[in-house]
Amino acid sequence: MAGFALLPALSAVASLILLPLVARLNGADGWVALVVGQSAGNIVSVVGGLAWFLIGGDRIAKSKSAARRKTYWISLYTRFLVLVPAASLAAVYLAIVKAEFYVATLLFMVGIAGNALSAAWYYAGTGEPSKLVICEGLPRVASYIAAIPCLLLTHNILYYAALTVISQVISFWLNHMVILRGFERDPIGLGEVLAELRDQVSGLMARFSMALSSSGGPALLGIFAPSALPVFSALDAVSKAGINATGFLPSAFVSWLRGTPSKESQLRRARNAVGFILATSALGICVWQVAGSHIVGFLFDNQVLISSTMVALVGATVFSNLISYSLELLVLVPSGYSKSVFTIQMIVAISGLFAFPFLGALGALFAFSIYSVMSGVKVAAYLILIVKMKRQLFVS
Repeated sequence: MAGFALLPALSAVASLILLPLVARLNGADGWVALVVGQSAGNIVSVVGGLAWFLIGGDRIAKSKSAARRKTYWISLYTRFLVLVPAASLAAVYLAIVKAEFYVATLLFMVGIAGNALSAAWYYAGTGEPSKLVICEGLPRVASYIAAIPCLLLTHNILYYAALTVISQVISFWLNHMVILRGFERDPIGLGEVLAELRDQVSGLMARFSMALSSSGGPALLGIFAPSALPVFSALDAVSKAGINATGFLPSAFVSWLRGTPSKESQLRRARNAVGFILATSALGICVWQVAGSHIVGFLFDNQVLISSTMVALVGATVFSNLISYSLELLVLVPSGYSKSVFTIQMIVAISGLFAFPFLGALGALFAFSIYSVMSGVKVAAYLILIVKMKRQLFVS
C-alpha cells in the first residue's frame, strides 16, 4: 500500500511546498495560471484515459502475462487516439481565453494531461507498487525538487511547468520499458482498437462529463464570475490535492481483493476494505475541519481567507470522492455494474454543469458547493445501487 500512496503523497507535498512559492512569487495571477492549466489538463487526462483507470486494474488482475501485455498495448492505442485531439482542443481554448502566463498555463495543461498515460492501474492490477514508484514516482520527485530552486532563482513559473512535462515523458518511457520490455510493437489490429473504443464510449462520455463539471470550474467561473476566481481556484486547488492524496487507498486494495479465488472471500475483503476507507474518511473530515483554514492560509500566504463553511465543503468534497471511488473500484465494477456507474456519473455531471453558471454567479462559496453536492449524490446513488444488487456486501 505504501507504494501506491507515494504518488498521491507527492502531489500533496508538492502543493504544500510549490503552491506557496507560486503564490508568493507570482501572486494571484500565478496561482490562477497554475490552477487553470492543471484543471484543463485534468479534463484532458480524464478524457484521454478513457475508462482504463476504473476497469483496467480489475482486467489486468484477472489476466495472464500475454493477455496483460496485449491489454496494455490496446490501452496505449486507444488513449492516444483520444488524448491528442483532446489536448489540442484544450490548447486552443487556453489561447482563446487569453490567460495570464499563457505558455506556462499551456505547459501545466500538457503535463497534467499526460496522466492519461499513467500505468498506475496496470500496477494496481499486478500488485507491483514498487514498479510504480520507480517509473512514475522518481521522475515526479526529481521534477518537484528541481522546480524549487528554479522558482526561487528565476521567479518564473515557466520552468516549473516545463518540468511537469519532462517528468511525464520520462515516466512514459520507463513504463514502456518495464511493461513491454522495449518498443517492439505487438500486432494489434485497428479493428481491436476501435472495438475497445466502442466498448468504452459510455465510460468516455461519463468521465468527460465528470471531468468537465469537476475540473472545469475555474474556466467556467472565469466567464461567469471572474471576481470570484482567486478564492474559488484556491479551494479547487486544495480539494484536488486532497483528492489526489487520498485516491491511492482504493487502488491499493485491487490486487488484494483478487488474491483469493473464492467469490465469497472477495466480497468479504471488499466489505473490510470499504469499511476501513469509511473510517479513514470520518477521521479525515474531523482533522480537516480543525486544521483546514490554517492549511489554506499557509498555502496562499494568507491572501485567501476561508470560512468554516468553506472548510467543511472542501472536506466533504474530498472524502465523499474517496468513498465514491472506493465503491466504484472495489464493489460495483468487479460486480459487473460498470455501465450503471457510468450512467450515474453522467447524470450527476450534467446536472452540475447546468447548475454552475447560476450558482457560480453568486460567488465562490456557491460555486464550490456544487462539487460537494455532486460528490454526495454519487455516494448516495451508489449505495442505493448496491442495495439493489441483492448481495449482502455489507452484512457479515
